Amino acid sequence: MTSLHQDPIPHTLFADPAQGEQGIQIHGWSIKTTKRPISNAAQLEADEAHVRIPFPEMYFGQNRCDLEHTSGAQISFTALNALRGVDDNPNAAQLLQVSCAQAWAKSRDQAGSAISVIRGIAKPYDWTYTTYYAGDGCVVPVRVGEFVEVGTSTSPKTYPLPFQSANPEKDRLDTELLKRRDPILFYDQLLLYEDELADHGAAISSMRLRVMPSCFLVLLSFFLRIDHVMFRIVETRYFHKFGESKLIREKTVREADYASVRQVTTLHHTQQGPHLSRDRA
Repeated sequence: MTSLHQDPIPHTLFADPAQGEQGIQIHGWSIKTTKRPISNAAQLEADEAHVRIPFPEMYFGQNRCDLEHTSGAQISFTALNALRGVDDNPNAAQLLQVSCAQAWAKSRDQAGSAISVIRGIAKPYDWTYTTYYAGDGCVVPVRVGEFVEVGTSTSPKTYPLPFQSANPEKDRLDTELLKRRDPILFYDQLLLYEDELADHGAAISSMRLRVMPSCFLVLLSFFLRIDHVMFRIVETRYFHKFGESKLIREKTVREADYASVRQVTTLHHTQQGPHLSRDRA
């Protein structure tokens, strides 16, 4: 592993192109991402024993992010565990199947066509590949200190870290700090898996992170679009301000029907023109 940069600011960038790894060491943290090609047949076979549902169309099983602190705190994000967070309960799939069939029938005014479509993509598991996965790891608050959580998740399929309850008035992401145009010392984004739901939508699990001189922010997200039915976004953010004794985890789940979202985006496009912006993680 070769060091690429080191200067008076207490951080070091490193990379190992042969392994698809890169990262940064800063303020006692080692933050590393691993980005490799889509999983091949041998890799799929190796992971198959750990999941009880078929793999999505695009699965990047070797992609991951690891954060380690000198105190012993460790947090990791992996494609395999994100996929393991998908509900394999047939009952959940049947409820969603009915909802989708009704929505498609209404949007197309053809009940028979809608039933045919839903039969083509519905499976005996959550075929939307929705995951409420929030990361894995152990927290040993020795030097980093107290770890707190903001927000809740309604999914039973979570992998909780031993976070303490947060004070919503005091323990929250420092949005003003994140809005500042501070230099980004390290940035990366990873795709964990993606499926186009038989050409009737999109399900995408991904993550991105950025490290600034004063803090770091990790965003783990799942995005779902079922055409003419619904949108769903599940997001987990990890924020740490260097020099403070807290690592904050914020989890949000948002969902809306397809027509409502399209109406809002169409109105925005009409009033302000097309607009695309890059969320700085």
